[in-house]
Amino acid sequence: MNKSMLRKGGRREGIFALITVIGILLLFALNLFLTRLGLYHSLYLDTTPEGLYTLTEAMKKESSFMDTLKEEDGTVKKVRMIFCNDPDRLIADTSLRTVYFMALAFHQVYPNFEVETVNITDNPTAVSMYKATTLSKIETTDVILTTGDSYRIASATSFWTRTTDNVLYSYNGEYRLVSLLKSVTAINNPSAYFITGHGETVYDPEDPGSEGSLSTESFYHLLLERGLNVKTLDLSEVDEIPKDCALLILNNPTSDFTYDSSKLGQLSYISDTEKIDRYLVGRQGAIAVVKDYRLHLPNLENYLAEWGIVFEDALVRDPDSSLSDAENTHTRLIAAYDSDETSFAHAIYGDYIDLSSAPRVLVEDAGAIRTNFGMSASQDEPGTFMTSRTFANFLTTTAGAMTYGKNSVDGAYNAPTRREKQKHTIAAISARVETDDTTANQKYSYMFATSSRNFFSEETLGNTSFANYE
Repeated sequence: MNKSMLRKGGRREGIFALITVIGILLLFALNLFLTRLGLYHSLYLDTTPEGLYTLTEAMKKESSFMDTLKEEDGTVKKVRMIFCNDPDRLIADTSLRTVYFMALAFHQVYPNFEVETVNITDNPTAVSMYKATTLSKIETTDVILTTGDSYRIASATSFWTRTTDNVLYSYNGEYRLVSLLKSVTAINNPSAYFITGHGETVYDPEDPGSEGSLSTESFYHLLLERGLNVKTLDLSEVDEIPKDCALLILNNPTSDFTYDSSKLGQLSYISDTEKIDRYLVGRQGAIAVVKDYRLHLPNLENYLAEWGIVFEDALVRDPDSSLSDAENTHTRLIAAYDSDETSFAHAIYGDYIDLSSAPRVLVEDAGAIRTNFGMSASQDEPGTFMTSRTFANFLTTTAGAMTYGKNSVDGAYNAPTRREKQKHTIAAISARVETDDTTANQKYSYMFATSSRNFFSEETLGNTSFANYE
């Protein structure tokens, strides 16, 4: 009898074991089926307890334009986001996975936003139409947003901010995706113009392989993401700044602007600085000026002084906030933010300051900037009513910084200009505010200035360890 019970018990255990194995296999098969179905048919459900991949309400609000995209024939315009690798490899990568799942979640809200994947290792010609030149390279970590004839390419890792040791720091993907979408779907994109003719470092869309283009490639992509076309402009060849200009860029000129005082009596003569000023004053424009503190360019500097901006011939060193280098020069400055909530600077990067650990901005080999507007840092504009220009710090050093002038013996910048340590401005904004005397409405134009010749270079904007790109 005991043997019979054992035999029956053994059979029952065997049956239960078999059912368990079959159940596990069925669950595995179901999981595999649902995973594949979701990956290839955009079925998506956020099951993370934190709602990690759920879109924020702010992003949905900023993306509401997706509902209004129409083709010329009235049909819904589609936008495609192409990931350059297989879904399983995207999911296996820490930085790519979050971007991929965000895109799938975005598709659920806006069906005209389509998510595609293509393995460009096995099929490199699949994205060849998106290469700027035959030498351009699209990486497996890149994403492509395209609609019609327009497209934008961005590295998926650029959706993140990273620490100095290249570790993922914070996710900025929603902002980056919306910026790319607005850029690629814009009907009439305004333009950013690199000024040429004075030895400037420029990005030339007609020659993306040039030395200047390669050294400003990240800056070029930043402008594209903001919805701007990028062009070059020789001021000597035009009578006025083009109408589509939203931003002028004067990046590291090596020779001065021409100014012919003998022609000032001629009504037809307009100097280059006057063309810029008419654009800024008459059209509420903006200009970014990067100038090497070592170079003395009198005509340009006299014009900048009218906006309250003076470049000192002095190198800034800050032992209290800088990255170490081989010679420990203290010139790779970790910039300090302006915490004054009423300042123009704070209005731009205030959200970053409010973070528990604000991302760091690197400014290399910088000179000091000051204002000639006096203690108030503001000055009424002569000959106008209710119009003023105001100088504001944008990035500064700590109070432990010092400036160094040129040594008369060897020409090196190692002669202290003053004994005491103090905070110095290394990037500034001058804003022109024009108030209508009838409606009290205000119009603004801006001049951004820094004396770090590397401010827009790949060493700074192209380094994801820092927040320069943001």
